[in-house]
Amino acid sequence: MSILPEGLAAFFDRTSRQFNALHKPEWLSTDLTDSLWRIDNKDDLRVASGKIKGGTVLTWNKDLPGGFWDDSQHSKILEQCKLVTIWAHDGVIGLSGNSLRTIGPFHNYLYWFVEFLVLRYGEDFRFHGFTLVGIDDLVDFLAAFEAGGVAGTSRFVERWESYLKSELALDPTDVAGAICYLRKHGAYGADGRLKSKFVGAAMRVRSRRVRVLAQFSEYLTRYEPHATRKTFKVGRSDTANYVRWAVTFSKTLAYLPEFASSELSNTEAVIRAVHPFKIRLGNRTPTIPAAIGRKLLARCCHWMMEIYPKLIDFIRKVASGLTTVSTDSQFGLTKRISLSESSFCIDAELASVAESWRRTPSGPTRREAAQSNMTTTYILLRLHNAVCYVFMGMLGCCRRQEVLELPAISRGKVTGTSVFVSLRKSGVDNSRRVLEKPMPKIAIDCLATLRDLKLICKNIEPASDPLVDALAFFQLSSTGLNPLDSSAINGLLTELSLLFDLREENGEIWLLRSHELRRYFAMSFFHHGGLENALPALSWFMGHNNIEKTWTYIKESLTGREVSESEAAMATSAVYSDDQTKNVKILRAIVLKYFGCTSMSMLSETEVQDYLEMMAEDGLYTARPVQIKCAGQKVFTIAISISGGLVDA
Repeated sequence: MSILPEGLAAFFDRTSRQFNALHKPEWLSTDLTDSLWRIDNKDDLRVASGKIKGGTVLTWNKDLPGGFWDDSQHSKILEQCKLVTIWAHDGVIGLSGNSLRTIGPFHNYLYWFVEFLVLRYGEDFRFHGFTLVGIDDLVDFLAAFEAGGVAGTSRFVERWESYLKSELALDPTDVAGAICYLRKHGAYGADGRLKSKFVGAAMRVRSRRVRVLAQFSEYLTRYEPHATRKTFKVGRSDTANYVRWAVTFSKTLAYLPEFASSELSNTEAVIRAVHPFKIRLGNRTPTIPAAIGRKLLARCCHWMMEIYPKLIDFIRKVASGLTTVSTDSQFGLTKRISLSESSFCIDAELASVAESWRRTPSGPTRREAAQSNMTTTYILLRLHNAVCYVFMGMLGCCRRQEVLELPAISRGKVTGTSVFVSLRKSGVDNSRRVLEKPMPKIAIDCLATLRDLKLICKNIEPASDPLVDALAFFQLSSTGLNPLDSSAINGLLTELSLLFDLREENGEIWLLRSHELRRYFAMSFFHHGGLENALPALSWFMGHNNIEKTWTYIKESLTGREVSESEAAMATSAVYSDDQTKNVKILRAIVLKYFGCTSMSMLSETEVQDYLEMMAEDGLYTARPVQIKCAGQKVFTIAISISGGLVDA
């Protein structure tokens, strides 16, 4: 019998995998048994101050009813979840388009689903795992999420009321009695609010989970009559986002022999069951109103031209003043900066900006003391980051991580009118496509200001993280000089919204969000760049791999009349082209018959488009752009769908 060469045998040993056993994929930089997994999916793994940073961290020691995810009693569930997580992002499923860049949200989905199932089945689920679970359980989970978000799936309200009833023998509806008991047992803080540590211990969850859920925080206010009233923005949970993870979960189970007989491994049945949750009723990405967009850009320009020169002069003075401040261990970075600031007179406009930041925050998770005591240096640098982020995100039509990963520009005079952007969603693997995007000079100048401020800040506190030098955006805080954290972006944009007083027509404040900047660019480009004629260029600028995705993105924010106008314009282009597909020929014949002509060249395009617009409003046809490949070339064309009534006519 022939024996394979040693090297070839080793190759097969390395590359052969079984679905019924865990294997360590190359993108997992930690051990399978670790409670924290670090995923190499962002090209930013590095060592800073002796610690590994970057990538995506998955936590397996989260709390579950009666213990933690990595407790021995949950060993069956934990093994299955790790198995599913790996195979959902590796092998057949991973290569089919489930990018590692979404492994974090997928992991969250698994955790919330597991918590829901432990609450529903208890010991039975701990023993059998997902083989016990049916499609009805998945539907109920999504329904609970749609109704109340994570607070709904984790049944926080029920668990709190169960504590009042079973542990304290109190009727949850007797709010006055519950408050009296809770007050006697030290459940309230100095601000009159229930202590997160007390509530967490009562419900047997980590205290940090108590206040991060707006729905549950809103519920707890009934037990907090003497607390300062907070504003809770509780909206409909975007369940549609989690439908994708549910389908991916089902596809993965279908490939694992252990779950072959599981109801959840029937992907077609799962897709049918979760389809109703895909409808995004009233939950689209909002588009910044034109008036607010103009005010935002005007105020950002004012900041760059009027505030920034004062800001950089101020930071230079702070850095210079640090030389007279003791560097003994008794003084931390924040204290030394504060002492330096007190040694000179701060410009009145900069002081006013800082005082605006130090107002009492309204969010339920904001740390009021930390915000009110923040140094002027920290505040101004954060707001400048926010201004630069707006310019790069809006004028460059960039996603959040694309902005945060912009490379730092070198020293010297700033030249050029473009920025190299590494796209986040550019492939099914970990590869990144780079676009050279043209941008206005003020956006290029933003990168130069960040470079100059960073050089001064390095004199205040040297950076230990190599990414600080590599990336344009940075943050200075009590922990030192670090890359700007993506989780801080929406908070910074909120502060900018309040500082600039961005208000809608009804007087309500418009709180900026990162994804709104990209949408504002897209909608402005579409409406002012030639509508449907702008789609190919807009598709390139947005980094979409096909024009159909761009049209779907744009269409979400259009009114019915605007959709009809755009479809009529695309249909006009189609009937005037040499396209001989069946539906285009039908539509062309209908137009010629209506106008009584034998050739399209005899008709005015404006009149044809007006007629096609009326037909589109009546739903007689739809037009959409499609992208096809022809001899290696991408070709944009228009697909026409004719209604049955129009064909019969």
